[in-house]
Amino acid sequence: MLRPNPRGSAGRGASFAEAVIGDMGGLDVQDILSGIEHLVTTGVADPDRIGIVGQSYGGFLACWMPVVSDVFKASVSRSPCTDWRSFHLTTNIPEFDDLFLDGDIWDDGSQYLTRNPLTHHARNTTPTLLTAGRLDLATPANQAEQMYRALEANGVPAALAIYPEEGHGVQQPPALADQCARMVAWFERFMPAGR
Repeated sequence: MLRPNPRGSAGRGASFAEAVIGDMGGLDVQDILSGIEHLVTTGVADPDRIGIVGQSYGGFLACWMPVVSDVFKASVSRSPCTDWRSFHLTTNIPEFDDLFLDGDIWDDGSQYLTRNPLTHHARNTTPTLLTAGRLDLATPANQAEQMYRALEANGVPAALAIYPEEGHGVQQPPALADQCARMVAWFERFMPAGR
């Protein structure tokens, strides 16, 4: 398992943490892909069993990275942002995308579209499980629902689990146990051992 600390993460100084301001889905993605490439090249990781899982910002990456790379055999995206425009208009934290995306929300050449998983969903062929809490105000459940419907319409294996009593990140034991079981089953289905 690779648990990267890409540019934009905390713990390595302000300039490192601020490296993705105006570049979310850029340098951070390069760092993660470099880590995966290193693990495959050195024989640590099996290239036929590369999956991705993320929540919130990581949920965005779990939907975005399969758009820009075909290394992933399965993806689990929890509480994701999948469409920056609708996210901005429905989230309780619109300042998040204002800070991390370059350009204006209504400019078709801005990162609101160029770094938008839903806009580029046709390039995503990775089987994707999406989960969300119906009560999530940060990344509303409709973000997961939209991506699920787009992938399914393109014939990409996709599944969706919405937890009616959960908010941002599934936390309560019954729902959390269900989400974990779904994640394990998803990866076992698309990245079985001994393949």
